[in-house]
Amino acid sequence: IQYEFNVVETTQEKIVREKRRNSIKNGFLHAWRGYSNYAWGYDELKPVSNQGINKFNGWGATIVDSLDTLWIMGLMEEFDKSKEFVSHLNFTNSNSETNVFETIIRYLGGLLSAYELSKAPIFLEKAKELGVALLPAFDSATATKVFYVIGEVVC
Repeated sequence: IQYEFNVVETTQEKIVREKRRNSIKNGFLHAWRGYSNYAWGYDELKPVSNQGINKFNGWGATIVDSLDTLWIMGLMEEFDKSKEFVSHLNFTNSNSETNVFETIIRYLGGLLSAYELSKAPIFLEKAKELGVALLPAFDSATATKVFYVIGEVVC
């Protein structure tokens, strides 16, 4: 998935690149630990009050949306904990209206990218479950046909 750049970097350039990479990873870990400690299972963390909030169906949007980042950064312990959380999600139960756009980009996108990177079958299984749950939002002949074609490609 990563492009192999054929660029020769100097020792100094490598030091700068690695310092930047580590800074980004540490920033992510700071945010992830805050979320994990104070809002695990909620969609988001309110950073001032350290409280969880559900704005995207209450299915742990931050967890699902972060799966690919966890994988790419090599944070396997965090990834495995998140995978376990995902395995128990029920996409047919929500205490709020569903924002279809946000659900597709955050949940469906998160699940499919996690599957593409890890090949863990649970992510594809959950993506299919979510896709089926979303079908009523596309209640027209054209939209349903397009969604089924996409589903066949994914399946």
